[in-house]
Amino acid sequence: MTISVYYQVFLSILVYNIFRGIKVHIRLKELRKERGMKLKDVAEAMGVTVRAISRYEEGTREPSVEMIIKFCKLYEVSADYLLGLEDETGTKL
Repeated sequence: MTISVYYQVFLSILVYNIFRGIKVHIRLKELRKERGMKLKDVAEAMGVTVRAISRYEEGTREPSVEMIIKFCKLYEVSADYLLGLEDETGTKL
């Protein structure tokens, strides 16, 4: 798959989640807090600014496909969980 295909899939999932009420930004903030990390810790691990992480968590900016992959690796969760397609147990919603 090319990046453009990944981007199309990402946009489809994002729109789906918006209509279902699943908020990626809420999951991002929950995951950071559960792991006892500060915005600065996440920003350094992700190679972005603190403001960028803050905007993702506020929901004023949507993460790119590449950022979603980085978040999944950092927090050790699946993209399906992060995007609201499965719960904590891995059960598809």
